Amino acid sequence: MTVSGQVNPVAKGVTIWIQQEQSAGSWATVKQVTTDAAGHYTGTFKVTAIGIRRYRAYIPAVTGQAGTGSPIRFVTFNRKPTVTFTTVQPLVSGSLRVGQRLTAKAGTWSPKPTKYTYQWRRDGSRIPGATTTSYLLTPADYRTYITVEVTAVRSGQVTGRESVTGTLVGSGLFVGGSAAIAGSRVGGNVLTATSTGWSPVPEMTTFEWLRNGQPIAGETSSTYRTRKQDIGADITVTATALRSSFTSRSVTSAAARITDPGGTFPVSPAPRFDDLMKPEASTVVPPSVATATFSSQPPDWFGRTTLVRWDTPGAFAHSLDPVAVGTLYSAANGGDFRRPEAGAEYHVNNSTLKNADVQFTVTGKRFAIRYWTVKNSDAMVWIDGKPVATQAFAGSDPTGAGRWNWITVTRTSTVPATIRIAGPMYFTGVDYDACQVVTVTAAPRFTLGVIGDSMFETLAGTEPMTSGPAPMLSTLTGFRVWNMAEGGTGYVNDGSGVAASGGVGYPGYLTSPFGSARRLASVTSAPIDALLVSGSINDVHFSPDAQRTALDKLLDDVAVARPGLPVVLVTLEPVSYPGVADQTDPRFRALNDSFDGVAERHPNVVGVIDPYAADWLTGTGSTAHPAGDGNQDQYVGADGVHLNAAGHTYYQGRIAAELRAMVARLAPANR
Repeated sequence: MTVSGQVNPVAKGVTIWIQQEQSAGSWATVKQVTTDAAGHYTGTFKVTAIGIRRYRAYIPAVTGQAGTGSPIRFVTFNRKPTVTFTTVQPLVSGSLRVGQRLTAKAGTWSPKPTKYTYQWRRDGSRIPGATTTSYLLTPADYRTYITVEVTAVRSGQVTGRESVTGTLVGSGLFVGGSAAIAGSRVGGNVLTATSTGWSPVPEMTTFEWLRNGQPIAGETSSTYRTRKQDIGADITVTATALRSSFTSRSVTSAAARITDPGGTFPVSPAPRFDDLMKPEASTVVPPSVATATFSSQPPDWFGRTTLVRWDTPGAFAHSLDPVAVGTLYSAANGGDFRRPEAGAEYHVNNSTLKNADVQFTVTGKRFAIRYWTVKNSDAMVWIDGKPVATQAFAGSDPTGAGRWNWITVTRTSTVPATIRIAGPMYFTGVDYDACQVVTVTAAPRFTLGVIGDSMFETLAGTEPMTSGPAPMLSTLTGFRVWNMAEGGTGYVNDGSGVAASGGVGYPGYLTSPFGSARRLASVTSAPIDALLVSGSINDVHFSPDAQRTALDKLLDDVAVARPGLPVVLVTLEPVSYPGVADQTDPRFRALNDSFDGVAERHPNVVGVIDPYAADWLTGTGSTAHPAGDGNQDQYVGADGVHLNAAGHTYYQGRIAAELRAMVARLAPANR
């Protein structure tokens, strides 16, 4: 038997193991070859056993990179007959797509047989009942090799010959399908979308409404109530058909022009943040819906994987703009050490890495979320708002060189599901079995931006990392949290303890006060729907007047840069530490008083949360040195200042509860 192929991208001298699967499921290398200058390889070996054998070409793993294999090929070996026919190989005609019919041609035989029998095979195994000259491809055949074995009989002589195919069965294609809009064209009335004429019938049809060809945010149901801005516009709806093992297909309706302004437009009150919240549930996804497993080894189907990488356009909704792993390390060391193949990191102009918090919609039944672990990392996955496990998955990297971890999800349905992964510092992407139809698309969420200091950073020792401040606030609200916090900063303080020196950070990534031009630019460009600014005890080095001036300027600048953006203010964090008695230091009380009347002075402020006056954190102890005089014993970490995981859960829970009652006063485009 001879196996040949080519690596992509083309590379010379790549080691290729040609492997045969053993009875126990392991793989044995039967030939080792290397690629030539064009990336080609060829290996020949002797076969000594009959039956179905599975083969693959495999590139072995190297440091920092998992091994990868070709699609698996199935070959049937028969015992050499005592009397043989002279034949031309049987052929298969027809389109190799799910839902299409294949036809077998027996080929030319000499001497002429008295009869033929047919047996269709999937990846070498017999397909029960498929014994005629034609075969209809089913979803089970997707991404497999289909062959037909033709057996000739004459005067007791029996010889079988199997067709040869070099192409995997592709996904099916929908035929037909249309979308239409029903309902009055009078403004303020409800339009209804319908979609018919599909072959085969979709398992699910999704809708998206458009105004003059542009999607209308959030309008994805089968009905749509027209608005004032629709008068004179063309409204269309796009219907997308989905079915397992079929390529999705979209059709768009004819336009419905809304010309009559005489309708009644309901006046909806400005929503509260409570109306926008969709907190994650605590109940684990039942096995009847999905299961998840964690491993530092790739899935068993990794040899035929397709990776949707972190930087694939339109695939993921990240918690921050991702950059290649090593971007900050490159800045610190003056070289280019970025590794986009390992994954993404998140920082937003700061020296401290943020947690990955990524959301996407998936249609496949089987996929694996891949992320990069250095030293230690943990992660949690949610499916449609429910966690896949009771506790976060903990990964480790004993070598310190970094390694990949996989959370493999197996679902029982192909209906689109919303997936969220949070916790790790580095996110690589989603692997899926190429034998399945899987789509991965970004799933947008209402986004809350946060400016703050280290109270909104996940520091060392906060485990699980999904209990860090930003991931936890996201879990409790359902919002995407765009974390622009920078440790050691405040309205006036710049991270060094004295003004205007910028003492913390890598070159090009130094920290700065809340209202610096650089941080204001981040607010201006961030895809946020509201902004939360968390005050800081770091401003104790400056006068209350200096903080008040900086606070007013920041709010004025935000109002100019982002008109209509609602702002929520959080006053000082109420933590106590050695030398500062709980709630009695006049310097902190004076700083906290700076927030009095701020909502009246700045109409973009929709609410003020005051954990300092409310004394959320009581006592003077910490987990390392409990004083027995308040909840800081349980909530403040060993350093005596920053919160631990339980503290973040408590603190962000209080913030979420305060947010619920506030009127968001969102700009119309963000409602």
